[in-house]
Amino acid sequence: MSKRSRESHARLEFDDAVDGNHSLAEALETELRHERQRAQIAEAALRRAQAAVAFAGRVLKEHRNDGMPDDVDGAWLQETALACGLLVQREMDGPCMEEACACAEVNSGWPVTCFFLSETGAEAIRAADETEGNAHAA
Repeated sequence: MSKRSRESHARLEFDDAVDGNHSLAEALETELRHERQRAQIAEAALRRAQAAVAFAGRVLKEHRNDGMPDDVDGAWLQETALACGLLVQREMDGPCMEEACACAEVNSGWPVTCFFLSETGAEAIRAADETEGNAHAA
């Protein structure tokens, strides 16, 4: 639902509440609850954006290597993604998939610690997929 739709919906609920059986206090309470929900959504989006920007900055800093660009180590990259909230760790007692389970291929025993994309990590990848063809458009 777009911001304008949410605002319009909230306004209609507010108007209905005042016109209907609800008291003005109840209507204001409803409006306040909606505002808090919108604020929580905005705060969560901001946290996700900050995590992605922090990760991007750390990767660029590591790659630039004080003026001597170099490869970025995969283990370092994974730990940085974990620290920035783009990956989450899970203890697994067996393969997560029937086929193509990297943990099953490299580990001989269970349980093992596996790394999965967090919601923020998945969102970052979707954004990368959407902008991949437009990388230099800005």
